Amino acid sequence: MKFQPGERVELVHTDDPDTRLRTGDTGTVTRHQQATTGEVVHVAWDDGSRLMMCLDAGDRIRRIRPAATPSMPQPPATDGRPWR
Repeated sequence: MKFQPGERVELVHTDDPDTRLRTGDTGTVTRHQQATTGEVVHVAWDDGSRLMMCLDAGDRIRRIRPAATPSMPQPPATDGRPWR
């Protein structure tokens, strides 16, 4: 699953002991690459930090939906849960 620059994401899991980030923190993708160490997503986190997510090493993020705007209404959820 390729992440595009500008996409909003939420942290699901990281084992990085040196980060202040916690599950549920959000950020914006700045780059997605296939590195020699595996799939890496660069994220500018809303708390001001920048931390790469090494997806092949166990880091997990998920896409979040942008907020609805008057010109772009939010679609209904198909699984019974509200969109975030």
